[in-house]
Amino acid sequence: MQLYRSLTFLAVFLGNVLALGHGIPDFYYVGSGNFTLAGAFLTIKGPLGNRLSDHFSAGTIIDHRGRRIAEFVNGTGVDNGSIDLNGQLHVDLRSTWILADGEPAYMTFQGIGPLGQVGWYHFAVESGSTEFGYLSKIFIFGNNTVASGSVLLDFWSPSDPDA
Repeated sequence: MQLYRSLTFLAVFLGNVLALGHGIPDFYYVGSGNFTLAGAFLTIKGPLGNRLSDHFSAGTIIDHRGRRIAEFVNGTGVDNGSIDLNGQLHVDLRSTWILADGEPAYMTFQGIGPLGQVGWYHFAVESGSTEFGYLSKIFIFGNNTVASGSVLLDFWSPSDPDA
C-alpha cells in the first residue's frame, strides 16, 4: 500500500508538472550505493509468481558530494521480492544502516522493474541524525542494476539535498 501511494504521488506530481507546460522537472542527484548480495537466494513458488529472498552481506552509500555516508549493518536486511507472471520484479527491502556520524538509520526500498534490468524504486530513510537528517525530509527515488552478485543504485530527488 505504501509503495502504491508513493508511485501514485510521483505519477500525479509528474503529470501535473507536464500538464502545466513546464517540461520535465529538474532532479537533484542524491547519491549512489553498492550492495553485495549474499547469494543465498531462496525461491518460493506461488500462484502469483515466484517469491525471492536473499540478504545483503555488505553495502555502502556515497552522497552527492562523494562522501561515504552509510554502511550496511550485516544481518539486518532481507530482500523480499517477487517475480510476477509478466517477469516484473517487485522489491520490498528493509534494512538498518550506520551513518557516518554513528547514528543508525532504517531504510526501505520498494518498487518494480524487469528482472535483471534497470528498475525504478522509492527509497526512504528514517534517522535522528543531525548531519544526515535531510535524507529523512526529502522524497528520494532511484534505479538499480544487478551485476554479478552486486546491486548498484543511484538516487535522485525533486528537492535539493543542500537546501
